[in-house]
Amino acid sequence: MFKGSFARYLFIQVSPTPNPRCLMLAIPVPHLLLPKASRSVEVRRQILPSGADHGSSSSSPRPTPSLLGSRILEAAEGVVGVMVSQQFVTIERDEVAPEEAWEAIRAATMAVLMDYVLSGEAERVVQRAIEVSAAKELNNGDDSAAAQDVVEGLIAHIVETIVRPLILRDGGDITVKGFSHDTGRLEVALHGACRKCPDRPNTLQASVERVLRHYVPEVTQIVDMSVGSR
Repeated sequence: MFKGSFARYLFIQVSPTPNPRCLMLAIPVPHLLLPKASRSVEVRRQILPSGADHGSSSSSPRPTPSLLGSRILEAAEGVVGVMVSQQFVTIERDEVAPEEAWEAIRAATMAVLMDYVLSGEAERVVQRAIEVSAAKELNNGDDSAAAQDVVEGLIAHIVETIVRPLILRDGGDITVKGFSHDTGRLEVALHGACRKCPDRPNTLQASVERVLRHYVPEVTQIVDMSVGSR
């Protein structure tokens, strides 16, 4: 589907993010990298234990959850994290890599992304994900939706419709990890450009806590459970 004349129109837009160590690469085709309404998928480079030689981080991440993310990690030296969303990829540069490394990182990432799309592999991966999701829904039946807690459902709705679009705009994403009805504690995790952004505390307060506590008074505390936040 994406070979031939389409190749001339596959424009990859590279944009900075509020996190100086992250770049966002977007493509003009909606829902091509992940199915519609899917959560973003993040892949991290596995670092060897302390004492290993410099540059000896593992470049063979697990084959799941993201084939595309794994391939970018393998091809782009100096990248420590990749977040794949429905229409864009966010790459995170290693803090020890120099600013000059961006040119090579950007070129390697664009090459992998272009091949992934034009080969038709992106379309096949998304179609397979849709089939697996449909099979799970058939197995679960309709009772799970009816049993959903009202407060948790409202939290999910506010995050999805108000909070998440703001964070996606900056090359990041957010997931709800859990909510305690007893304490009002809501655990969230930021991903992509927002995971270790210097402005993350302000993002949590302005874009997450203020909005959620306004619409869902049962939420009294937001706790950041992002990887590497502690």
